[in-house]
Amino acid sequence: MHQTGEKKSFLMEAQAKECARVLSDALTAVFQKHYALDHFLTGMFRNNPKYGSKDRRRIGDALFRVFRDYGFLQHLLSPEERCAENLLLYSSVLAGEKEYPAVWLEKCGSPEEKLLEIAGKATFSERIQFFGKKLSLKDNLPSILLSCFPSEAAAEDVAVSLLKRSPLWFRLNFPGDGRKTERIIREFAAKGIELCFHSVKKDAFRVGNDKKVQLQEFVTFREGLFEIQDLSSQCIGASCIFSANAEEDAAAILDCCAGGGGKSLQMAAFLHEKNKKGHVFAWDIRQNKLQETCRRGKKAGLKNITVLESFPEGKIFDKVLVDAPCSGSGRWRRAPEQRFLLTEEELDKVTETQLEILENAVKCVKVGGVLIYGTCSVFYQENMGNIEKFLSGHPEFYLEEFVSPLTGEMCSGALSILPSDGNCDGAFAARMRKKG
Repeated sequence: MHQTGEKKSFLMEAQAKECARVLSDALTAVFQKHYALDHFLTGMFRNNPKYGSKDRRRIGDALFRVFRDYGFLQHLLSPEERCAENLLLYSSVLAGEKEYPAVWLEKCGSPEEKLLEIAGKATFSERIQFFGKKLSLKDNLPSILLSCFPSEAAAEDVAVSLLKRSPLWFRLNFPGDGRKTERIIREFAAKGIELCFHSVKKDAFRVGNDKKVQLQEFVTFREGLFEIQDLSSQCIGASCIFSANAEEDAAAILDCCAGGGGKSLQMAAFLHEKNKKGHVFAWDIRQNKLQETCRRGKKAGLKNITVLESFPEGKIFDKVLVDAPCSGSGRWRRAPEQRFLLTEEELDKVTETQLEILENAVKCVKVGGVLIYGTCSVFYQENMGNIEKFLSGHPEFYLEEFVSPLTGEMCSGALSILPSDGNCDGAFAARMRKKG
């Protein structure tokens, strides 16, 4: 029994040391080379086959938690104290964990008894206060970006969301086929995974018991019965499909910032499901991204989606969707490092680019047609700020009411989604009609 305890302790120390080494490399990659954290981890795991699935999950969870807490850690630790071991240790304390590897404690100036006392506090806010610093949840956000939020409540909402990992949302490709939906539910249940379907947007569902899933193990996923797509992203796509509480026909839809094709597939799947004759045309300046659109469309058996090799100059469409490149502030739970890399200059530049894309896309909207603008940002200047500028220069467009996919209620033409609105990413969608 004693030997078993020693072996467990040795293993824990070895894992803790390795985790600190990877975090140290990640800090350099993110803050000096501006790598995305998930891309860094993907490459590191790919190049080091010694890491098994449990190692990858343990290291990934620890590193993402450190970056989610990094605003607090900046306040709690001086620059000289922000070594990987201290960051991991303090992040563990803030999470309420009560077992600390010796290799982390060696670098810490606080006694273990104090750390255990802090970890024992009931709530995250109490743990922060017990460190002796008067911090609020908004102190986890970069101070230079606080004025970018449309309200203090919005900033608080995003700050709260950073305290926990974001859920994984999916979308049914064939929501009207009950047998296919039942197959999905049974396959997840067989692996002990509970699914939660959205109460209003019935084709959206998420993993309900915080379990990791290896999607390629699911036959229903390989057959294209469902797709990964965050709930907020689904809401942007839905705002293009629905008008004033009714499904709207559209002969031709242009998705002119299609990327990997999530919303293009969503709209094509809807048209296919409802036996509508509309067609979706997907274009993106990053042509390599569109290869994923082709692959996913074929997997789902959708024949009403076409990938364009060039922007359709001179052509008009019933609907045009601009899912613009943005700051990504609504996705900070998934990419927590990005909030410390974004500068005010970069935000201004991306805001200008969004308006330029809108100005280009507007040429493709037919008289009486619809222009949808969406972002995965929660910042005012990228969202309503841009819409106000656009409408002031284009009096032929007006905001048109549509049904909020989150609530089923009418919204005035612009929908702002905060993480707490649906336990999802933050996002924005505006629906504009061109006067006939």
